Amino acid sequence: MRLEDRIRNELHDTAERLALDPGEYRRAIETAQRRRQRRIIGALSGMVLVAGLVVIVLALRPGDDVVVAPSSTTAPATTAPSPTTTALPVVSAGAAVVAAGPAGISWTELGADGTSGVLESDPFYEAISWVASDGEGGLVFTHEVSPLPWDQGTLLWLPAGEPAPRPVTAPPAQGMITPIGVDSGRLYYRLDSQGMSEVIGVDLDGQNQEVLIPSTQELLAASLDGAVLAVVRGVDCTQIDLFMTVDGHQMPDGLSECYPASITDVALSGNSLYVLEDGSDGRVLRHLTTSGEDLGASPVEGWQIEALDPSTVAVGGTTIWVGDFSVDSFVPETEIESSNTFALVPELSVDPSASLGSGLGEIPCTPLDLPALAPQGLPAPVEAKRQLIFDLASGCEMGRLAEVVLEDGAAYTFGGEEDPVATWIHSARLGFDVLAMTVRILNADPALDGAGVYAWPAVHATNSEDDWQALSGILSAAEFEQYYQFRESGYLGLRLGIDPDGRLVYLIAGD
Repeated sequence: MRLEDRIRNELHDTAERLALDPGEYRRAIETAQRRRQRRIIGALSGMVLVAGLVVIVLALRPGDDVVVAPSSTTAPATTAPSPTTTALPVVSAGAAVVAAGPAGISWTELGADGTSGVLESDPFYEAISWVASDGEGGLVFTHEVSPLPWDQGTLLWLPAGEPAPRPVTAPPAQGMITPIGVDSGRLYYRLDSQGMSEVIGVDLDGQNQEVLIPSTQELLAASLDGAVLAVVRGVDCTQIDLFMTVDGHQMPDGLSECYPASITDVALSGNSLYVLEDGSDGRVLRHLTTSGEDLGASPVEGWQIEALDPSTVAVGGTTIWVGDFSVDSFVPETEIESSNTFALVPELSVDPSASLGSGLGEIPCTPLDLPALAPQGLPAPVEAKRQLIFDLASGCEMGRLAEVVLEDGAAYTFGGEEDPVATWIHSARLGFDVLAMTVRILNADPALDGAGVYAWPAVHATNSEDDWQALSGILSAAEFEQYYQFRESGYLGLRLGIDPDGRLVYLIAGD
């Protein structure tokens, strides 16, 4: 969405309370555009590689908004920088475990020396949710919260030896994509959206996208080995089917009849299938052939399985065990700590200083010049804190607002993030802009809650029908309906509370 459109959408329903005329709308839009341009120019001018390396050229689409909503299609994610690179010093390794986690991507080489390292992303965008091999020493991955200017959930490719990733594709709104693997320069990924799943193939340059497995409610797991894709489907009846990625036709092999246990993950390696199944005696790792022959099973813990060959199989969750399953049981040999997901890669060739982020370091917020708040007859400390928070939120001063929250001991989350800035950034990238909503609710009328705290909007304290209807000047019709249907539990949207001494007590949403 363009910057002008987003600002109009955010402020449309608050126009009367903000007393904005059309000229002030235009002024806010133009100011925000100038500030964004200055930030991008400053970021670009500082990104020069040392020791005579080439300049990284960051290509942004004209008119891209700083606040990026999830993409509405699975088209190539062309909003990201596309670096021009030369050969760089790399860390080369043979087979390795590559793990995604809250601090980036770590790798551990399998072998005597166990070489390890970590690739990091931009601040506040460190956490990686999924990682897979590109088959040529590089990696394909997704962030839990994608750095700007990429759309949320963008699938990224870090080629072997290059210093920065390239965007491949982005999910539709409310969708999530998970890399499965790469064959001959073509990436296969799982798209989950609105309760349905499908498997899609796309070239690593983001072109020639097509659906391999049509949308279904029954997709449980998938694994790629070469040009063969193993897919686990089923609700009442679990099946494992094999497909050729070249033309999408189903192969005669596979366990198409009902499998007797619930499968949580699958790994395909040649003619071997490794499945994690839940039975009456707990979770086991089972080794099957693609024709259905049972070669043995072992009790394990974890929720993900990867395999390069029978002698290099990995299973894990918070701990990854790599071992040998070439006989009738799994023999763990190497233990590696993990966090999110992991991949077994046949080779790894990465620049140890490569970044997983865009390098722009932008936050999802656009400063706006808005009229000063109208006084509400509040105690002086309350009025002063209200104005301060309004100024910081409208100016995108996340760091300073976070200082206020922490100094006052205000509640800002029901769990998870320990850093207010990270919380707000993640929330904005996932569709709820806390700072923009703060600006809006501070223009509503307040009311005293049961603890004697001045609360915005008043409906949080009163839950009265009159105060609910007063939200029509603050919320859009869709937002109002979303909250109103749960009014018996009170107002669950963003609310802000300041005590009579001017202490911020809460700035929080949810239940």
